Amino acid sequence: MPRRPDLSLIGKIYNNLKVDILTDKYNSYNRRLYECTCLLCGKKRLATKQNLQKGEIKDCGNHWSYNDITNRRFGRLTAKYVTDKKSNTKNRCKIWHCKCKCGNECDVLYNDLVSENVKSCGCLQPDRVKELYVDGTAPCKLDGSKIRSTNTSGITGVWYDKSRYKWCAEIMFKKKKYYLGRYDKKEDAITVRKIAEEKIFGGFLEWYKNNK
Repeated sequence: MPRRPDLSLIGKIYNNLKVDILTDKYNSYNRRLYECTCLLCGKKRLATKQNLQKGEIKDCGNHWSYNDITNRRFGRLTAKYVTDKKSNTKNRCKIWHCKCKCGNECDVLYNDLVSENVKSCGCLQPDRVKELYVDGTAPCKLDGSKIRSTNTSGITGVWYDKSRYKWCAEIMFKKKKYYLGRYDKKEDAITVRKIAEEKIFGGFLEWYKNNK
């Protein structure tokens, strides 16, 4: 006498799968297959009763990067729930809705949360910028190693005035700009700029090194 189909699983949820119907299909072990909906993305997945009850199959199979991080905290962010948004990452990383310590809410990729690439809704950035500055000046920017993409001279504070065909030199310190003159030769403008750096930045950097 054939075994009666078990319909008691219909409508139940096992991990991230909701059982929809009992199909007429069987696996290689001649076990009846249920069609389920993945609660993480909505895709369908076939699974046996054993697969579901023992947790052998937990989702559609496309969420290897997914882990339950509900209410876990990452920096200022607390993960609240998985959204139904689709990421464009190759591993189909899930997007979590998070609440920031400041009260704002935002959606963040799972990988960015667990790796702490993202630690806030964006409110941390202003704080980090403030930490860079001392009395209106960022010591890390005074060595001239970071040059703007628009710079054509290769030296911070030196630029070419096309209207007067002169090389100009200037320097900024504690939010105040000092004009250092115009020169026929680029080398002269660079020399003046370097002298100004030694005189203006030198004492400040020495103080910062000893008191930071």
